[in-house]
Amino acid sequence: MGQFDWGLLIRHGHWATINVGNRQLNVCARCSGTILGFFSLFALLQMITLSAFTGLNLQNQLFLCVLLVLPAGLDWISQAFGLRESSNFLRGITGFLEGTSVALFSTATASLEFKFGVVIAIGGAISILGLIGKKIASR
Repeated sequence: MGQFDWGLLIRHGHWATINVGNRQLNVCARCSGTILGFFSLFALLQMITLSAFTGLNLQNQLFLCVLLVLPAGLDWISQAFGLRESSNFLRGITGFLEGTSVALFSTATASLEFKFGVVIAIGGAISILGLIGKKIASR
């Protein structure tokens, strides 16, 4: 069994290069945006309450979170089908919205099991559509 390729895990074949001292670090632009969006909103939530969001019923909370994650899903799916090529800037922005959505959804008025199921269902649907697109585009 070969050695695990950590580079593939953190950059997925498209990456942004960050200079750290005299070294270069290649990281996935969308994943970096997602992490930045999640921690930015999570830090903001430590200072303020989002009563406008928490005051919504669960269906509206879920709808808002899905709207925020939709651009990242559509960006990836359209790339997977070979319809267009994205840019690292767009990947970073859509990733930031995705991370913000996940942080916001963590405050939703639902059980942890429901939240987990929603994330798995939406992530699974986007992944399946993207994988189908990659298969079709490779033909």
